[in-house]
Amino acid sequence: RFGGEEFVIILPGQDRSTAKSVADKLRRAVFNGQFQRTESQPGGHLTISIGVATYPGDAEDLTILLNRSDLALYASKRAGRDRTIAYDDNMQEMEAEHLKVMQAKKSRRRRRKRRSKPRLNLVDPT
Repeated sequence: RFGGEEFVIILPGQDRSTAKSVADKLRRAVFNGQFQRTESQPGGHLTISIGVATYPGDAEDLTILLNRSDLALYASKRAGRDRTIAYDDNMQEMEAEHLKVMQAKKSRRRRRKRRSKPRLNLVDPT
């Protein structure tokens, strides 16, 4: 589990084509699966959106690899959900935009943490 509703699946030694194929197979299995309360989901099915990025093809650094798979996930959601999209170099503009948003969120969290620290009121007893 990587986030609230986000998961990371690592496929050591697999290329982009295989990783995308595995992701599509997982996506179809969820769509066709029998889950409780699926009738309340749009279209009556539970769906997932998947972003794929590969090492070392898309990134040679773990942080960049995770950011690029996350970016591909957001591209999948923007394209209509219930799909698999692999990172490609055409996403660099979107990547810069995404990094700005993530930095802003991080900055807001820091400010909230600073404000939420308990304050000590020291009273001079004399």
